[in-house]
Amino acid sequence: MAIIRYNCSIPVREIGAAILFVALCVSAFETFGQTSSVITYKVSGSQRIYAFVSGANGHLYSNHWNGSMWQWTDRGVPAGATVHPNLPGVVTYPKRGGREIYVFVRGNDDHLYLKHWNGSQWKWIHQGTPPGTTMIYSPAVITFLDTVADERRIYAFVRGADFHLYLNYWNGSQWKWVDRGTPPSTIVFGNAPPSVISYPVRGKQKIYAFVRGATGGLYINHWTGWQWKWIAQGTPQGTTVESTLPGAITYRESNTQSIYSFVTGENGHLLMNYLSGSQWKWADHGTPEGTKVFEKAKLTPLPT
Repeated sequence: MAIIRYNCSIPVREIGAAILFVALCVSAFETFGQTSSVITYKVSGSQRIYAFVSGANGHLYSNHWNGSMWQWTDRGVPAGATVHPNLPGVVTYPKRGGREIYVFVRGNDDHLYLKHWNGSQWKWIHQGTPPGTTMIYSPAVITFLDTVADERRIYAFVRGADFHLYLNYWNGSQWKWVDRGTPPSTIVFGNAPPSVISYPVRGKQKIYAFVRGATGGLYINHWTGWQWKWIAQGTPQGTTVESTLPGAITYRESNTQSIYSFVTGENGHLLMNYLSGSQWKWADHGTPEGTKVFEKAKLTPLPT
């Protein structure tokens, strides 16, 4: 299950129609794999929208609203590779009066690549692989401003072929890989990338990366603001979590931070794991009338 991720300069209520229109426009283009990643921002009072997809020919494409019309642009391929038909991970932020865009993709060689707009030109950057392994599925990307260090942070989470969670991040001066390991007594398992959210609390950044464990439980790799730790969210009552992508969102209301992670159960129900005050809870949202929530992904075999 995928929830659209974006970094934008306008409230959600103002872009709902635009996001819907992008989704309809993208569906007309022949792609292989998952759907697009979308970003939006304003330029001189005019809204820009970019929907990034991988083409069946292994190229990265963008469908771009320039303020007056939609345009397709071929963003090409990394040197010596093509773009795997997995979902790109995209973030954007303003910088010195311009705009930076980072599009992370998985290559057909299972390396991580970055298509970067630096404000004046696009270029491909080879991010390599996690230490001692390769990546699987799509990257999940977030960005935020570290107000203490006054540095921009960019985090791309991927699942390794060794069933570990890995992080490729910009520390303000260089890119680094970090092995985030595995949940206690299990591995990161399932045919989907993690789902990641982040928000500031009193000058510290909180990060939550949601993943599925091998036994069908939901887990979080959480940055508390000073350390990383794994949290076991358990399983919904009477079922387990399907193999596909959790969809996570967060927002602040009445001085309380709310977090919602939506997953599909093995029973075909839509399930929600959410933070209620200081306590995590599960809720079963059932099924659409007359059918179940469909997930076509099949699990890869467990390692022996």
